[in-house]
Amino acid sequence: MKIESGIPVPDREKGYGKWQVLANKMNNGDSVLLPYYEGKSFASSLYAHGIQPTCRQEYTDDGKRMLRVWKMGEY
Repeated sequence: MKIESGIPVPDREKGYGKWQVLANKMNNGDSVLLPYYEGKSFASSLYAHGIQPTCRQEYTDDGKRMLRVWKMGEY
């Protein structure tokens, strides 16, 4: 194996997880309606990446619990 020196470590890139890809497609003020626990996961991911989420619970016509998540901008 060849040992190499002086090669800089590249910065970590964010945006490869499914929630980061979705967040990158959204503008501030946009919302998405997801099944409740997926919505909670998405909101947690936004918060962990420095983006303020706002959430409201909704129900579909057939009674399924959903969560609408807004991307509000960086905090």
